[in-house]
Amino acid sequence: MATIPSPEKNARKILAIFINRNLRSGECLRLNIFDAIWNKKGLRADDFKTGMEYAVAQGWIEVRENHMYCLTEKGFSGA
Repeated sequence: MATIPSPEKNARKILAIFINRNLRSGECLRLNIFDAIWNKKGLRADDFKTGMEYAVAQGWIEVRENHMYCLTEKGFSGA
C-alpha cells in the first residue's frame, strides 16, 4: 500500500529542486519549470500544491507575480 507524502515532505522536494539547480536565496523559478520536473518524476500535482502551500507558510518560498516562486534565505538554509 502506497503512503501519501506529508506536505512537509513535498515541500522538501520542492526545495531540492532549487538546490539541484544550484539556486540560492532570492533566486526564482517559474511554475512551468516545477511542472516539468514534477511530472518527469511522476509526482502528483496535488502533492506539489500541498508542498508549495507548506513551503510558503514556513517562509521557505515567496510567491511573486507571473507564477514566480523565489527561494528565501530561510528556505535556502533549511534545504
